[in-house]
Amino acid sequence: MSDNLSYSLQTEQAVLGGLLLNNAVWAEVSEQFHFKDFYKLEYQILFQLFSKKIDQNKSVNALTLSEEAKNISALKEINGEMYVFELFNKTYSVANIATYITLVKEYSQKRKLEQLITLLDKVPYPVL
Repeated sequence: MSDNLSYSLQTEQAVLGGLLLNNAVWAEVSEQFHFKDFYKLEYQILFQLFSKKIDQNKSVNALTLSEEAKNISALKEINGEMYVFELFNKTYSVANIATYITLVKEYSQKRKLEQLITLLDKVPYPVL
């Protein structure tokens, strides 16, 4: 299956951007979401950074997250520091974040199922 059917870039961006806009939605997100639900490695890393700061009872916004991102070598290729600001600027509301979370989770489950099918397909059938 092609990558564009395995995830939605805009939906993943909306989840991260929503968290930056309003840290209060963290409770809703963290209950049902894991960093590996994101398809893109960069988003997994940003989510982990966000989670770490929230767990330390620190407020997270575009500035504080971008400061963390600039020190992560895996984010240098996408210019992580500036990318955080782009995510923030692309997100206008957190009104639909529950829907976005559900969509990202569904894509994640589809990818896991595809991986399982691929793995099972490699298992030799017993000869009778």
